[in-house]
Amino acid sequence: MVNFISLSELNTKIQFPAIRVKIVRKWSTKIGRDHHSTMLLGDSKVVTIEGSLTYALSLPNEIELKECDWVEILNFEIRRVFSFIEPQSTSTQSSSTKRVCLER
Repeated sequence: MVNFISLSELNTKIQFPAIRVKIVRKWSTKIGRDHHSTMLLGDSKVVTIEGSLTYALSLPNEIELKECDWVEILNFEIRRVFSFIEPQSTSTQSSSTKRVCLER
């Protein structure tokens, strides 16, 4: 059984994290010479991260990462944490964003 953690618990010391997230938004970026698929991911606790996957990562042909899909991401490495934005209160919920580089 997989033990999924909240996005707020992610840090560079976790060796084999597992998260269940929704792809809120997805776009392509170029970082140096590498092309990345960058995504805004959110969990059920209204915490979001901005993560990027290098195009060198290959997924099976039947897997397509699309906006609004819920996905489970297992055994990835957090390479960098760029910043943390403090939670912003709304009427009933709060949210926060971490910018991370996810590598598999």
